[in-house]
Amino acid sequence: MADQNNMNGKDFVIGAIVGGIIGASVALLLAPKSGRELREDLSDGYQTASKKTLELARQVSDYAETFAEKMKDVASQMKHEIQTFKEQAQQAAADRAQNVHQVVDYVKDEAAAATDKAKEQANQILEQVNAKVDEVRKEVEEVKKNVEQRVERETDK
Repeated sequence: MADQNNMNGKDFVIGAIVGGIIGASVALLLAPKSGRELREDLSDGYQTASKKTLELARQVSDYAETFAEKMKDVASQMKHEIQTFKEQAQQAAADRAQNVHQVVDYVKDEAAAATDKAKEQANQILEQVNAKVDEVRKEVEEVKKNVEQRVERETDK
């Protein structure tokens, strides 16, 4: 859009210059004057057209400088905004990574605690089972001893 407006402005300036030169030339050529007057008028017309051309060129140059400065400002602002966005995105990614590391560490700690607790409970159960096994073994020994005594008494009779 800006290129189209710039091109239309440029086309207008060129058209105005060319139109002014053609109009002045036609007016001078069609006016009934002597050769000297015609040359003076042509010279005056050329100087006027030259002055107008220089003034238009200065105006276009001023406009181009202003436009270039505005574009530099816009580009600088966009660069700053993009840099800020990039830094914010990097910080957000770093924060997310830190959060992930914290969660992983937490899960590791909880898993280790759960494993330790499970081992402790397993050891307690194993101790209880071993105690029961010893208790049953003693009872079996006693029953065996009683059976042997009965068998011995019965055989003695």
